[in-house]
Amino acid sequence: IDMARNVMDQLKAHGRVVRGWLGVEIQEVTPDLAQSFGLPRPEGALVASADKDGPAGKAGIERGDIVLSFNGHPVDDEHELPAFVAQTPINQKVPVEVVRNGKHMTIEVTIGERKEPQVASAKSEEPGGNWGMQVGDITPEIAQEFHLGGTKGVVIQKVAPDSPSAEAGLQPGDVVLEVNHDKVAAVSDFVAKAKEAQTNKKPALLLVQRGGATLYTVIKPAGEAQG
Repeated sequence: IDMARNVMDQLKAHGRVVRGWLGVEIQEVTPDLAQSFGLPRPEGALVASADKDGPAGKAGIERGDIVLSFNGHPVDDEHELPAFVAQTPINQKVPVEVVRNGKHMTIEVTIGERKEPQVASAKSEEPGGNWGMQVGDITPEIAQEFHLGGTKGVVIQKVAPDSPSAEAGLQPGDVVLEVNHDKVAAVSDFVAKAKEAQTNKKPALLLVQRGGATLYTVIKPAGEAQG
């Protein structure tokens, strides 16, 4: 009921549903980690990284902090914190209790708005002009989901079977850095370059990052057999 009321209030105020954003990547506090950080038992959410320009980073939350409570709600594990944050009104200042180097402290954080990642398919209006992949901007949440170390380029989220992207050996989690030697910084860049290549019905050279390595691959126009 509370969640439904929250959604109704947001629709009235914003005309859409907005979600709170803290700007951190978190991980589970295992028994070994709890012992290493001086906790009597596994609890809370360990901050693996904090976006320096995000609400948490600006407020002073650091990598290595363990969040034990958020706005008065105990954080028993890493799954609870995102739900608490998402339901918090934008621009509300909330107390966040953390443990840092064995010391408990409370940090006031002003919650920001989570920007939903822009997602686009590499499609064009040309018949057959579909590479068969879906890409998204690299947000902290996407970086955590695909275990990405950086934020440059766009990440491939889906690859359709038997598509030009699949035949080129591309996989979900690959990060597209360049298309035809032009750097790709955002989904809008990728879509523009993909449509240009598809309109010209020419193969496209992609530079992708996979894990700690980079590699080149060629996507051929739909319907053209891979050699």
